[in-house]
Amino acid sequence: ENERIMKHLKNIKNDLKEIYKKLFLLNIRDLNYIKCITNILEENNIKVIVLKGAAVSYLTKRKYTSRLSSDLDLFINQKDIFKALKVLKNYGYIVKSNYNLEKSKGVLKRFHTYFTYEVSLENKDKELINIDLHWRLSIYNSFLPDFNKAWKESKIIKINNIKLRSLSEIDTLKHICAHSAKDKWMCLGNLLDIHLLAKTLTYKNLYTLNNN
Repeated sequence: ENERIMKHLKNIKNDLKEIYKKLFLLNIRDLNYIKCITNILEENNIKVIVLKGAAVSYLTKRKYTSRLSSDLDLFINQKDIFKALKVLKNYGYIVKSNYNLEKSKGVLKRFHTYFTYEVSLENKDKELINIDLHWRLSIYNSFLPDFNKAWKESKIIKINNIKLRSLSEIDTLKHICAHSAKDKWMCLGNLLDIHLLAKTLTYKNLYTLNNN
């Protein structure tokens, strides 16, 4: 019986190793995508903050290989939305929604940007990772910072030879809590990230959060 259990545990260990290898390679690929896309936006004078994915992985575990994302979440200033869409269109990106945000004008344009907070883009040539472009962190929580405040508090993360701008630890914690609450706290990964982020904050920071 013990031999059977040990054999089973060994198989689990080997399976986890294989999963980690795949995750590691995918994250290296995605880091290069992040570098490419953020450089494109910055070269066009569009400030950008990386959300979730590699940024949260680094803030919580000081590793970029512990969290896999199927797309890239970017936070930009609301005034730069249409400029960013135009720039990314030149690199094969199209809006996934049936609603044509790029061509909206007047009231429809203001309506969409006011009542939503992101737009999803896919690369038609499948050569680059899909993007969720945010101009607000959420529409459900008023205590989350707007772009200008988030930018002021943001930090530069250095991963090997790649630099990316992330939300601060405290703003990242607020962001994850807001989305976890929206999902009724059902995502175990988010709960783990909340725990790890909270451990990086001072009691003063946590007290300030509690009073918000």
